[in-house]
Amino acid sequence: MGRRMAGYARSLSVFRCSIQPVFLFLFLRFRVTSLSTALLL
Repeated sequence: MGRRMAGYARSLSVFRCSIQPVFLFLFLRFRVTSLSTALLL
């Protein structure tokens, strides 16, 4: 049981590490697009 939870936690941390840059990229892209639209308006 504890071993299974440890494996789950490890896979979750790997998942977070792999998805974090993608989330950051999307967030920055959203910020840039919102800023550009604000400038255009």
